[in-house]
Amino acid sequence: MSDHCRLRQWDLRALAVRSNHVHVVIAAPTIKPELIVKQLKEWGTRKLREHRIVGMSQHVWADHGSTIYLFESGSLENAIRYVLEMQDDPPEGHGRPDWQAMYGLRGR
Repeated sequence: MSDHCRLRQWDLRALAVRSNHVHVVIAAPTIKPELIVKQLKEWGTRKLREHRIVGMSQHVWADHGSTIYLFESGSLENAIRYVLEMQDDPPEGHGRPDWQAMYGLRGR
C-alpha cells in the first residue's frame, strides 16, 4: 500500500495492516477518499493474488470502506495515533474502549 501511495503521490501518514482489516491515514486533499479506498483495495487485491495469499476468485474486501474526513484542529494527529497505537485488544476482562470517539474521529 505504501508503494501505491508513493506512485500516486499521496502522503501516507499511518498504516496498520491487521489480519482482517486495514487502517490507513492519507493526506491527499484533492482526491476523493472513496477513490483512494477503491484504488487501495484494487492494488491490495492484486498483490495478495500475485503472492498467492488469496485465490483468484476469493472475495477479499467488504463492499465499502469507512472514510473519515479530518477537518478539526488536531484530528490528523489523533487519527495517526489511533492507527499506530490503538489497534491491539485490551487485556482480558476489559471492554474495548471506543477510541474513535475518544479521539474525535467519528465520521461526519
